[in-house]
Amino acid sequence: MRGRNGFFRVTVLGLAVVLFISGCESFFTSNAFSGLQRDPANMSAAELEIFAADALASGDRTTIKKTFDALLKATEGSTRTASQTSTLVELGVAATGIPQLLTAVVAADGDLEGLDADALLSGFDSATAKLTADIALAADPGTLTGQQYAYAALGLVGAIGAEAESFEALSGADGIDDAQTLLGLSIAAYEAEGKEDSETYQLLIDLQGQIT
Repeated sequence: MRGRNGFFRVTVLGLAVVLFISGCESFFTSNAFSGLQRDPANMSAAELEIFAADALASGDRTTIKKTFDALLKATEGSTRTASQTSTLVELGVAATGIPQLLTAVVAADGDLEGLDADALLSGFDSATAKLTADIALAADPGTLTGQQYAYAALGLVGAIGAEAESFEALSGADGIDDAQTLLGLSIAAYEAEGKEDSETYQLLIDLQGQIT
């Protein structure tokens, strides 16, 4: 594994969690979609929630990011509904580049030493990952699923890891407490869903221990 090993030593474990998260295929569905002609910046919040499903299905990160930014702006200064918060988190996670990182790890088929960390990180949007984490942290209890909390946590861990000089530096890095909180919320959500016996649940706990 070439490049920033500190990032990958924690993030590859995180991506392993993603592989076992229930419904991960539906979270990042990517299909060619030619109907994304309208500019998200000109839509209302209600229209953006509907448009978001098509943006996510398209897999086009530019459109996804524009939709995320537009919905964020459209809901500023008001109390976001549970649906708006959930949609923002899904858009934000997809816009960070986590799906692309996951694809690269899966394609490596176990040969992680051959991955170029710096090349993969060049497409990772740390700013959006941090903003998405803030939205997830501010969500009312019960608004997000364990899966959504987990992805928000992974994005934040990735953003922190991308800036850390070493794996050991993660434990005291700015924002790591928020990542721990998100992982805790994800674990609690899985417990509420009765999924303590799932491999996902165990991997989330492992990741939480890795960044303590």
